[in-house]
Amino acid sequence: MVQLSDILQFLSRHPSIRKLLLLDGIYLSPSPPSSLPTPILPNLEQVVASPAYLQWLLRDENQCPELKEITLLTGFWYSFLRPLSYDLVDTALENVLLPRSHKLETIGLCLTREHPDLDAWLQSHVSSSAAGGPNAETSVTRKHILPKFVHTKHLRIDSVNCVNIVDPGRGTSNSQKQTSPSRLELIALFAGLFPNLEYLELPGIYSHVESRIPPIVDAIRQHCPQVKKLKIGYASAKDMDQYGQSGSGNVVDAS
Repeated sequence: MVQLSDILQFLSRHPSIRKLLLLDGIYLSPSPPSSLPTPILPNLEQVVASPAYLQWLLRDENQCPELKEITLLTGFWYSFLRPLSYDLVDTALENVLLPRSHKLETIGLCLTREHPDLDAWLQSHVSSSAAGGPNAETSVTRKHILPKFVHTKHLRIDSVNCVNIVDPGRGTSNSQKQTSPSRLELIALFAGLFPNLEYLELPGIYSHVESRIPPIVDAIRQHCPQVKKLKIGYASAKDMDQYGQSGSGNVVDAS
């Protein structure tokens, strides 16, 4: 494991860094320092990191004044054995991203592993939008954190390591599928909680599979009516009105 002091020394010697990717392997003590000893990375514009690293690096709102884009990794990139803690993700959303959201051009969320708690975590946010939802005891529900991101207009929800957004329900019973939202619906509902969202990216979807496109656009139209532009996979971003309605009610690419 790389020691925190070594990372600090390295970063402090490279103030010109504009994009930083922090994956796994940096040792953080259970009680990391509340702030950095001296400001570093004055020119940093983009950072991709797990919640713990983000809270360590950006706890001070004056740190990295040029930051325009933050991507939050929901879990550890390489290790499939270490448990995920979505509480840490929520804490980073509240304590790191929200205070800076008025300055950020883009907020990213990278789903790094398929995990039994992923849908439950998404559902906890969705449920928090209704008073007295099933998770009313949780901090997220009490604070309704996502609707507070009133300045966020560009959201990217990526997925890697076999995290399936469109059809993760393989192996579940029909009754389960009928009584709970699909992963795609949860993603759309989650994004829909950002009240002024205009541009949504879903880069982790294979856009060349045509059958995947209509249900995605349907879900975004239903649950994120405020979204004006959508990017799916590696395809170019398109305005929502570039997608037309087929006779069956499914959405088709009109271009």
